Amino acid sequence: MHAVAAVGLCLLALAPPAWLTIGLLLAVGSTLMPDRVPGWWLLLVLGLTQLGREPVAGDVTFHTLLAGLHLLHVLGAIAGPLPWSGRLQLRAVVRPLRRLIAVQLCVQPLAVVALLLLSPRPGEVPGLYLLSTAALGLVVWLLARPADVRDARDAAASTDQSAAG
Repeated sequence: MHAVAAVGLCLLALAPPAWLTIGLLLAVGSTLMPDRVPGWWLLLVLGLTQLGREPVAGDVTFHTLLAGLHLLHVLGAIAGPLPWSGRLQLRAVVRPLRRLIAVQLCVQPLAVVALLLLSPRPGEVPGLYLLSTAALGLVVWLLARPADVRDARDAAASTDQSAAG
């Protein structure tokens, strides 16, 4: 199942023959020899293909890759601990796939909104979306810092104010 999804994503996203060959070799390698060829190498190659494309909200390739890379990650996590001759029961796959669907139901609409907001319009500078994405990432990072760091900073600030007053 992992190999079919990996090969399908390679055929979808990797256009130049050299990259397609590398992607297919990584797909086969990560399926047959997961201890020697980590699956994240394939995820990285497939994900990096999007850097050379201009973002478009209706791009089927982007949305398929978004869901497909997540699916490859989940399948790799499920099948990774199994021995080569091991069998996987359907019950073991149901809960992770439900979570995958729940995550994708949230992520796909957010991706459409983000691409609509960040994609360049006529007369705008191409690639400016990267700067706005970096700014958005900085805001998310600042908001997502651990609470103890924010609490320590706030406590130090309040101590300084009380000592000054």
